[in-house]
Parts: sequence; C-alpha cells; structure tokens
Amino acid sequence: MRHILKRMKSEDVLASSSAACKTVIETPEFKKASVIMAYKAFGSECDPSVAVEAALRDGKQVAYPVCIPGNMLFACIPHDESCFVKSEYGITEPDIERSKCLTPNEIDLVIVPGLAFDGNCGRLGRGAGYYDRFLEGISAYKLGFAHEVQLLERIPYMLHDVLMDAVAVPSGVIRKG
Repeated sequence: MRHILKRMKSEDVLASSSAACKTVIETPEFKKASVIMAYKAFGSECDPSVAVEAALRDGKQVAYPVCIPGNMLFACIPHDESCFVKSEYGITEPDIERSKCLTPNEIDLVIVPGLAFDGNCGRLGRGAGYYDRFLEGISAYKLGFAHEVQLLERIPYMLHDVLMDAVAVPSGVIRKG
C-alpha cells in the first residue's frame, strides 16, 4: 500500500482528497459536530483540508493530533496557522505551547488517517499505535478517511486495533455493521 500511495500523482491525490472531503461534509456526524479532530496530510495521505475549511466556515473548532515520544497523542487547537511546527517524525502538528489542548471527550468527530481500511471499518495504521491508544474508549465518532485505493476487502486486526464507526472515501461512506 505504501508503494501504491507513493506512486499517486499529486493531481490525483488532490482530486481524491477533495472528493473524500465532500463525502465527509455531507455526513450527519460532520454537520452536528462542534469540535472536530483532523490532521495535516503527510505525503500522499488523503488530505482533509477542504473539510477543515468547511468546518471553520461553519464555526466549528478544529483540533489536530500532537504526538509525544513515548506513545502519547493529544488533540490541540492551534491559535492560528503560525502555531504549526514539524514534529520529529516530519509531521505538521500544533505547537503545544501555542495551542489549546483538549481532553478526548471534548471531541465530537475524529477524522482518522490510515494506511488502509476495509469494509468492516477496520483500520491499518502506520504501526506505532498512537491513534489506537487515543481512540479507545472515547465517545467521539471515528471516521476513517482515505483514497478509494486504500479500501481493501479485508485487513488483519490485532486485539488493540480500534474499529472506525465509518470510513469516508470519494465514492461514499462505509458504515460499521
């Protein structure tokens, strides 16, 4: 999957991301959410920025993940665009010192990246388990977000893997159950 994503042309990533964002924006979960957690896309990841812009226009708050070495993930709302920094992993995230950090239960909807998803709303992450640890036990709606090519028939699950409530791709939403 990593090779497939690396080979995606930038214009295809942009078109796919935009279409997936339109799918997200049309969900009832997005419409009723007051606080959304998204992410800054890395490489060929499906980019949620169009959905983020729509959320901000609608007066919603948007938080982003901050990874702390030692396997901790926080959700922080940056005061403005200048509050983003590159992490040691090369990921763009809010500077904790210039952001408002939230408790997980303040979030209504989490737009979750992944390497791959399946029709059962399973998610294959990048292997560090940050999102799984963050998502387990929180009440926020968990919405996987991906390019169509990242949707597989079945992916392997581990006991600690957290299933998504739904997965949004350009062609629509796959809901659990």
